[in-house]
Amino acid sequence: MKLTERDYNDSGLGELVSQFGPANKINIKVFNDLQHTITGWPGGKSNADDSTRPERALPFPKRVVVFSPHPDDDVISMGGTLARLSEHGHEVHVAYQVSGNIAVFDDEVIRFLDFVRDISPIYDLDTKKTQDAYKDTLQFFKNKRSGQIDLLPIAACKTVIRQGEAKAACRYLGIPEDRLQQLDNNLDEFSS
Repeated sequence: MKLTERDYNDSGLGELVSQFGPANKINIKVFNDLQHTITGWPGGKSNADDSTRPERALPFPKRVVVFSPHPDDDVISMGGTLARLSEHGHEVHVAYQVSGNIAVFDDEVIRFLDFVRDISPIYDLDTKKTQDAYKDTLQFFKNKRSGQIDLLPIAACKTVIRQGEAKAACRYLGIPEDRLQQLDNNLDEFSS
């Protein structure tokens, strides 16, 4: 609201002022246009006059697809909107474009493998395999050089950790797990 003619000129937008000005008139128009896109009903409000709302009420329910660059970008960027769409009964889907595994710290892998190792006797899992995976991972991290790429099983573990975080966040928002899609899910290449 505080932009002046000079601000427009300095930013190479002086033509806007000459065509639609003065600056304060443009500022108010942009503010009002943006304000009319803000709603507590991102899928439209049922039984309401749609003429002044940014989204129409019908059809209902809406089918929404959110493309999230990494797991957590969806919730960080628009978690409130996702929650509202979900609670209003719309069908929300999230497509994660990459695994985001490079954002998982090595210590998290150890923590999760430690959990698997400790829980394996409870569920009668192969204790030797879980113990070996834990020891091999510890050994790799002990000798890992700065910038070294993780072994495939470790990268897969980091992917699964990120997917688990995404599932937990979406579960909290009321988005069913079957509506989440990992677009680069290459976990098959990690299995042996």
